[in-house]
Amino acid sequence: MKPFRASVFHAISRTVETIVALPVGDPVPEAIRVSFGEMLAPLLDDCMALGLPTSTMSIRRMMDEFAKDTCQYMAIRALAGELQGRLVDEMQNRLFLSLSMGEAEHYQRPWDGWIEVLYRFPTAMADVEEARKCLALGRYTAAIFHLMRVTEAAVLELQCFLDTKPDVKPHFGSVLQKLEHLKQKTEFKDLPDQLKPYAGFLGDVLPQLHAIKDSWRNKVSHVDDRIIIADVFTEEMAVGIYDATLRLMKKLASGLPPKTTADESY
Repeated sequence: MKPFRASVFHAISRTVETIVALPVGDPVPEAIRVSFGEMLAPLLDDCMALGLPTSTMSIRRMMDEFAKDTCQYMAIRALAGELQGRLVDEMQNRLFLSLSMGEAEHYQRPWDGWIEVLYRFPTAMADVEEARKCLALGRYTAAIFHLMRVTEAAVLELQCFLDTKPDVKPHFGSVLQKLEHLKQKTEFKDLPDQLKPYAGFLGDVLPQLHAIKDSWRNKVSHVDDRIIIADVFTEEMAVGIYDATLRLMKKLASGLPPKTTADESY
């Protein structure tokens, strides 16, 4: 999907209107030729970016005409009328979606705020991008699917940290249960030695995991390690889960030991 800047289209329309309104006189004075040639150059780039080929051709012809010392007003006026018609025709064959500034932030800068997370969990990059673009386009259930993939990728790594012999088929729920057992039913002296320095970190992570689990409650399940979404999510729910996921991922990224290689175990 290509971005459409309404201000650019407005600028093209105003420029064409101004050209049509030029006073009759042949040839066109040099000052006007130079001025309009400079105005058309960025509009040419925008028409090309929007995929408007015939409008692009008309602008090229206008620029070529303005570049001539013998530039004729009637020729420019004819090309301006041609451009107006082509713009109308080509814009009728496009569907434009409008994004708020907040939605545009999700779509255009999907990794803002996630840099430290993606540095620690690089495999989450694609799903972070898709989640934020889905939020921007109002595809909230799809956004949740990608956020779950982001979360589970990190949570499964958390499981490897908690237990050197991880479950054969681990999932979010099993990791949560394991962490609950360590924090609620295991005294500090009985914790594995490698976990004792991280007792505070694990205590901070547990309520954040619960917050995400509660936000998914009765809407998400696992079947053979696959994420199954059984209901739709509203914008408010999706934004809440997004914020909770980002907080959790930042906590995991900063709290888990660094992982120097893809195959390194804790």
